[in-house]
Amino acid sequence: MEQMKINPVDQVFIDYESETISQAVYVFRPVVYEDGNAYCCILGPDREAGIFGSGTTPKDAMEDWEQHVRELITGPKKNNSTAQYIINNIDKLIKFLR
Repeated sequence: MEQMKINPVDQVFIDYESETISQAVYVFRPVVYEDGNAYCCILGPDREAGIFGSGTTPKDAMEDWEQHVRELITGPKKNNSTAQYIINNIDKLIKFLR
């Protein structure tokens, strides 16, 4: 799966092994970055084709991203590679949660 290229200066370090990280973020490891006064979280090639979330803090951005993952899983399936990647790998998340 293609991942959006983010300037390393803008990226926010996320400790994906932290106990405070949600299971979806742990499994899929989206990139978190600063964009002006906002924080963004993305998995995929761009905001339109990927799964995107934003917020005033990195945590808010990741929570918004997770909401979009839930909508993708429970709603109509998008016909794009990022959606297919999530759907094909959702069993990893389910196994991890057990």
